[in-house]
Amino acid sequence: MTAPQAHAVRHPPEGGAAAPCGRPGGRCVDARHGSAAARAALLAALLVAGCAALAPKPLPPKVELAGVRVSRLSPADTRIRVLLDVRNPNEYALGLSVLDATVAIEGERFATATLPSPVTLAAATDTRVELEARTDFAAVAAAADRLARERKARYEVAGTAVVQDGLRLPFAKRGELAVGDLLGPRR
Repeated sequence: MTAPQAHAVRHPPEGGAAAPCGRPGGRCVDARHGSAAARAALLAALLVAGCAALAPKPLPPKVELAGVRVSRLSPADTRIRVLLDVRNPNEYALGLSVLDATVAIEGERFATATLPSPVTLAAATDTRVELEARTDFAAVAAAADRLARERKARYEVAGTAVVQDGLRLPFAKRGELAVGDLLGPRR
C-alpha cells in the first residue's frame, strides 16, 4: 500500500509572517484549485464569445419608394424628401443608424438621400422612413419633364443600411409607380 500524496497547500507559520509560497498573510492556494478556477473562467468567456458569434446576421431591409417631395426648389439650392417604405424581414426590431440611398427615375440618377436621424424598424413590418437630399435644379426639371409625358414611372432605389453595431446591409429595389403616386405618396 502506498502512502497518500500530500497536497501543495501550505499553512501560515506561527506569528502571521509571509508563507513559504510568498503570499502575504500566510495564505497559499492549492495550485490545482487555482488552475480549475482559471479553466472555468476561460470556458465561460469562450461560451459567451461563441454565443455572440452564433447570433444570426440580420436579413437586409426591403425598400420600396413611396414618393418624392420637393421641399425647396431654386437653382442654387434644391432639396427633396424621399419617402421609403422599409420592411424589416427579421423577427426582431432593428436599430437603423444610417440609410443612404441613390434614387433613379426613368434610368436617370435623380438624387442621393440620407436618413437625418436614427430610427427603429419594428420586427416583421413596414416603417415609413423619410430621407433628405440635395439635388441640382436640372435633375428635378429633367425628371418633371419626363414624368409630364408618362402615366407610370420606372424607379430604382439602392443603397446601404447600417444596423445594430455598424453592420452594413445593402439593398436595391426596382419598380414602377403611377406618376401621381410618385409625386404624392401612397397611403
